[in-house]
Amino acid sequence: MYKNIFKIACIPLLFSILVLPASAAGKAHQNQMNPNHQSNLVHQYKQNGYYYAPQDQQIAYLYSMIAQLQAELALLKSSHAGSYPYTSGSNTATREISRIVTGGVDEDNNDSVVMDGEVTFARDTEARVWFEYGTNTNLSYSTESVEVNGDRGDTEDFELTASDLDDNKTYYYRAVAEDTNGNYAEGVIKSFRFDGRSSNNNNDNNNDDWSLDVADDSYDTGDTVRVDYTVDDQNNKNWIGLYEVGDSDKNYVSLKYIKDDEGSVSFRINNDGEYEFRLFSDNTFDKQATSDGFEVND
Repeated sequence: MYKNIFKIACIPLLFSILVLPASAAGKAHQNQMNPNHQSNLVHQYKQNGYYYAPQDQQIAYLYSMIAQLQAELALLKSSHAGSYPYTSGSNTATREISRIVTGGVDEDNNDSVVMDGEVTFARDTEARVWFEYGTNTNLSYSTESVEVNGDRGDTEDFELTASDLDDNKTYYYRAVAEDTNGNYAEGVIKSFRFDGRSSNNNNDNNNDDWSLDVADDSYDTGDTVRVDYTVDDQNNKNWIGLYEVGDSDKNYVSLKYIKDDEGSVSFRINNDGEYEFRLFSDNTFDKQATSDGFEVND
């Protein structure tokens, strides 16, 4: 694209170089020595504070077109710098990573979480991967990094732990990768609300009298996903929410209230991603159970 713009910009420049010495430059010198010409300049073409004879108007126009095209080319380069998923300064010809994806999080213990990600390779190579995270989008902290190997076209999963988290705080995070040529790739920034008191909230660590169960771990977009539930305190204000993995409890995709102490409800999911169900009591965000995660494919 840049090459085409440069070629267009060169056409008027070349024309002006060929024409200017033969016509404009010579005539300009002659006109300066001609008093009659000087007195008539006020009736002739003016641009940028200078007067031009009618035959010089085309030269002035060509120079203005060159300046305009140069400005547009600079703006175009600026708008493409740092485009996702690569940071600015990366060399397109040497990129070895096609894509880096920020996945979900699972609470590991009372002060840490396990973050999931995946990296797709453009060549047979290896990459160094890690997560950046923090209490705002400045992402002041980083996990340790690990090396992931893959063949061209392969997508490899990875998990890393972020520790020393504070209860009842929202954290932001993203996956980052660096290939062997020094090019960086960054996933999108996601967030989660950390509550160490509800750590390990999969079925085997939930309140034994409250549970959620999903039959499969993979669905297609547009599918209806059924979740079976059991509750200890029958209440028509108990509810189940559908969530993208890693989102806070208040950021549900959809919800349904349940009346019985056991049964099932179904949710239609129209967008791809990684999801889970969460069960809450008495119309509050007092979470009692979380289902296993499942993937919805496009």
